[in-house]
Amino acid sequence: MNPPTRIFPSSESTMPKRIDVCEDEELVALEDETESLTLHSKQARHAHGEGVEGAKESQGGLRNFLGELPYELFMKVLTFLRPSDLFRFQRTSRNNHAFVKREESRISQAVLNLRYSFLKECFLLPVLVTTLDSSVRDVLLSPERYEYTRTDKQIYQHVKRPEPTETCTCLTCVHRWYALSILVDFAHWQEHLDKPYCGLPWVPGGGFRTWNDDMLDDHAAVVRKALYSPLWYACLMETHLTSTTRSIRRQAVKKGNGRREFEMTEDDVNSGTDDFLNRAGPSSLNLPASREFYYELAYFLPTRYWGWRLSRWLYIPATQHDQDIGLILREVALRRKDQLAQQTKDEASEQA
Repeated sequence: MNPPTRIFPSSESTMPKRIDVCEDEELVALEDETESLTLHSKQARHAHGEGVEGAKESQGGLRNFLGELPYELFMKVLTFLRPSDLFRFQRTSRNNHAFVKREESRISQAVLNLRYSFLKECFLLPVLVTTLDSSVRDVLLSPERYEYTRTDKQIYQHVKRPEPTETCTCLTCVHRWYALSILVDFAHWQEHLDKPYCGLPWVPGGGFRTWNDDMLDDHAAVVRKALYSPLWYACLMETHLTSTTRSIRRQAVKKGNGRREFEMTEDDVNSGTDDFLNRAGPSSLNLPASREFYYELAYFLPTRYWGWRLSRWLYIPATQHDQDIGLILREVALRRKDQLAQQTKDEASEQA
């Protein structure tokens, strides 16, 4: 068997070797005349200039080695951080904050693909009204459609309804908003759920504003941040992964429920990724109707179901939003056609 390859040099190899020189031969010191390469890349200028702190002496005498890294390598380092760590890194200096802010979309997408590739498929963002075509936006914000969405009764007591002027009101986008809102609310009550015999507080009625209304406003504000910031969206995925691991542990203790749970090990938890969620398991398409369902909720992974024939998870495609918009447009067109026909009929009857 061949001996293993030595990675580090041995003590003998570090000793200087003797060089035999003839008497008529002189050793002349070589002069390095090569010129340093000038960095013309825009990304390199960002990384070494505005993006990160330059290699300056700090108060402790240490140099900021991040400023000396190439742009691609520095970006690679940031993609291995958790979203919460990226927020902390932003607070270290103005230059680092500006760099992460400028590359937020690219960094967040890399983090999502690395750590939350399955969670991001379960929690798609609702489409903003400002991104829709003007003709579709006019239909969604028309008086008839707007009043329909505004006067609809409050379905859930633990999440706030979406604002029709901000997000699309198709069935798919409304479901996405509720799923993200429940994600935030479910994470808020994890401490209560971990404590045995610690019930969730009761929400009083009576029509007046309560602590629950203030909480719903706070949770809705967090979801709105995720609509406009990819890093905030990635942070929600990190939060829900923590909630999922905690809830699976709670339900695993209850041996008598007889339910089929996800297989999760300590290595899965310590990995900080959602790879274990790709294993076979029960589906959870339905949204929790109230906080009382949190007690028996081991995992909340909407918009996906297990395909037994294909032996893999199937997700509701993002194109479902386009199909819902098509249904709304056809429905509004038919309603307006009927109204026009009725108006023409009334005018004819008046003339007769």
